[in-house]
Parts: sequence; C-alpha cells; structure tokens
Amino acid sequence: MADLCLQHLLDEHRCFERTLAALDFMLAAAKNPQPVSASAWMAAVELVRSLNAAAQLHVQKEEQVLFLELENFLPREMGPLAVLRGEHHDLAREAATLLSAAEALAAAGHVPDVVEQFDRAGRNLLRLVRDHFYKEERVLFPMVARFLSPERDAHLLERMRVLDGSGSGPGAAQDASGG
Repeated sequence: MADLCLQHLLDEHRCFERTLAALDFMLAAAKNPQPVSASAWMAAVELVRSLNAAAQLHVQKEEQVLFLELENFLPREMGPLAVLRGEHHDLAREAATLLSAAEALAAAGHVPDVVEQFDRAGRNLLRLVRDHFYKEERVLFPMVARFLSPERDAHLLERMRVLDGSGSGPGAAQDASGG
C-alpha cells in the first residue's frame, strides 16, 4: 500500500475524532442545568490527559518525522509547515487550559465560571483540531503523497513506529495488516 506513513497519521486522526466526540458529549453535559458529578469531572480529567498524551506523540510524528522530510521541499519558517506548527502550539495551549479547568472542577465541584472556562476551552479545542485536520488531510497529505517514494514512505513509517515504541500505537494493526 502506498502512503503508509500518511495512513498511519490518518488512522490516528480517526482515533482523535472518537475521543473528541466524547469530549463534545462532556461539554454538552457540563452546560446542562444539573451540576455534573465529581466522578464525571474526574472522567473528564482522564479523557483530557489521555487526549494530551496521544496528541503529544502525534505532534512528534508530524514535526520530527514528516515535517522534517518536507523541509527538503518546503520552507520551515513560512507557508504550510509554519502554519501547522503554530497550530500545534495553539492546540497544546488550549488543551492545557481545558485540563486545568477539568482538574479544578473535579476538585471543587460545579463552579460556574470554571464550567464556562471548560466549555470555552473545549469548544476552541474542537474547532482548532477539526480545522487542523482539514488542512492536513485536504492540503498537506495529498501534496506529500505526490512526491513520497515507496522507500521513503516506508522509512518514515518506521520512524513513526519507533516513536510509538514497539510500533503499537493507534493504527498499528491496520499498518501491520496492510489496511
């Protein structure tokens, strides 16, 4: 199969979308007139922590593997690579705000101002991630697919799997089976 490294990243995007759907559900629950339980806020904390850890690994794969390869063809400090790197920083900042709000709510319970902060950060994060994925999937990845040789593709996939540690990250089963 061609474009293995891109498929690996796309598989991770699909995993993120499932997690983001759970976050969207939590955001709706947080705005419900009934206060959210402490256990639900703890679940939100765990969800955001898990999302952050997976996002950090995904960003490493993009910035330390794919983007480095693209710097042979595209400028680092301007254009799509600079935009996407900037978005990675924006996403990390918004996720940190979201985690901080979730932790405060898990510790103190329903505090309207903090619920509003949680909602705002969560909605911003959802919008940023969806916009970011759109740019990657509709612009960057098709561009990469045009010039990536099968040998280079396999090499990049292997480097991404090394970052996964043992190659067991999201999408590894599909990668291993050729799907």
